[in-house]
Amino acid sequence: MANRFVMSTRQAAELDHAFERNGWRPEDVKKLSEGNNLAAFLEVLHNKANIFPEPFLEFLATVNIPASIETLVVAKRFANSEDSFLNISWLSEYFKKRFYDKVEPPFEGSTLRYADVSFPDVHRGKFSSMQDVYDPIIGKLGGEEKAEVTLQEISSLVREQKNGEAGPLLTDRTSNIFYAEDAWGTLNHIWVNYVAFHWHIDSSPLVDQMLFPHLNGTCGRVFLRCS
Repeated sequence: MANRFVMSTRQAAELDHAFERNGWRPEDVKKLSEGNNLAAFLEVLHNKANIFPEPFLEFLATVNIPASIETLVVAKRFANSEDSFLNISWLSEYFKKRFYDKVEPPFEGSTLRYADVSFPDVHRGKFSSMQDVYDPIIGKLGGEEKAEVTLQEISSLVREQKNGEAGPLLTDRTSNIFYAEDAWGTLNHIWVNYVAFHWHIDSSPLVDQMLFPHLNGTCGRVFLRCS
């Protein structure tokens, strides 16, 4: 058969050394060889398996975002200055790179829902990448279309709580989580945190193998579209 897998002597030796190096026992190898276990392991190896805890979302309320007749130029509205419109003292370089060329048209207003998100029985060091944490949230929200918000909406929320006032956004250093398209139409994570009396804004692509630094423990607050 043309597609029949044949393991070379060298590959067999590499596996033998790898099993020994990682503490495998003969009975572990036997178990791996049973049924479809190797197919399941291959899914994990190719990052296709859903092996991470399902997030718990506690939906809290809705918030109305007022209409705006202004065109939003991200590089101006999200300026890195404590005297800025939004009282931002820190912006990640990734956010500037991906969003500073973006311009959004006047905004007719909307209603967003928000929920506190947590991962039961896990701690922050459990996850190997940001994708491990956030992809399940998108699924829980109903997909990318429901999860996506605009910079107009994020700007309005931050403006209302510019100096840490009470409101939908968390102001205790815990991340407020958004999904928004960058200047190239690619959906990104955006984290908005209130730290030392000013706002910090960070962003990253959905697929990223960096360690995840943004959740306070395993909790945050996520915002999504109502309909």
